[in-house]
Amino acid sequence: MEVSITKTWDGLPIDHEPVTIRLERHSGDQSLQLIVKSPFFNDPANPGGAVGQPFLGLWDYEVVELFLANDKDQYVEIELCP
Repeated sequence: MEVSITKTWDGLPIDHEPVTIRLERHSGDQSLQLIVKSPFFNDPANPGGAVGQPFLGLWDYEVVELFLANDKDQYVEIELCP
């Protein structure tokens, strides 16, 4: 599955290369690989969080957010920051 983000959260067209998110299933198991292609803006600058550790407020920085939902109104949110 692959999706491209071409609009802002409020429905306006973006003014840069789209963000592309691709999910690939690995054969032989139930794991998924998440591949993100996105321009780098560095705005605002690095918040100084530890690599690989949770960071409260990450959504205020340069981030790609992915929400995966099921038909039971349950979801998981994945936030990635460069």
